Amino acid sequence: MLYWLLGIDVSFVLLNIFAQGAFQLDLIAHVPVLLDIEHHRSLASFYLYLKWAALSVFFCLFWIENRQSVFLSLAVIFAGLFFDDAFELHEYLGRVLAHALSVPEFGNLIDQDRGEPIAWAAIGSVYLGILLFGMYRSSAFAREIALLFVKLFLLLAFFGIVTDFIHAFVKRIPGVNTHALSFGLGLIEDGGEMVVGSLMLVAAVLLHVRMKNAVLH
Repeated sequence: MLYWLLGIDVSFVLLNIFAQGAFQLDLIAHVPVLLDIEHHRSLASFYLYLKWAALSVFFCLFWIENRQSVFLSLAVIFAGLFFDDAFELHEYLGRVLAHALSVPEFGNLIDQDRGEPIAWAAIGSVYLGILLFGMYRSSAFAREIALLFVKLFLLLAFFGIVTDFIHAFVKRIPGVNTHALSFGLGLIEDGGEMVVGSLMLVAAVLLHVRMKNAVLH
């Protein structure tokens, strides 16, 4: 299953590279939105939204079957990731916070870019509180599973927050042709998010199999 998911991830990345190459060679007028993995309405983005939705449903089912609070916590967090990605909530919150808090200018970053780290700190604090509450009310086995996903969340944060900020900074450097570097960082950011999403989905499926085997034995 992992190879299939990763194969689809790689396919979307390669399609984006080919489309960008065709655009640079003036073979096409623009990169189609559906093939631009940085666009929130691309096929790759919809594929990622589907992963978050599936993970939320999986952990809802795990909670119904096992009544471990941390599974419900994870279901809520993945639902949050789905709505955030699909409706660009953290981007909007970043713009609002940057303006409301008068975040000082940094380089040529726009309000959204300067406010997003604050937005993610706020969102992450809420997610952390939800997760800790669920872990407190769960068994040692369920907490072990949650810690595995915490590690994957940290990897996701590296691509979705750290790399995203570097990407935003690089593409706004004035007077320098950073197109190739910016494009590469965009591929790392969005491609990395897709791969982590695949790893999470496979981990959830393996968890389901492990719990079923535990019940049978």
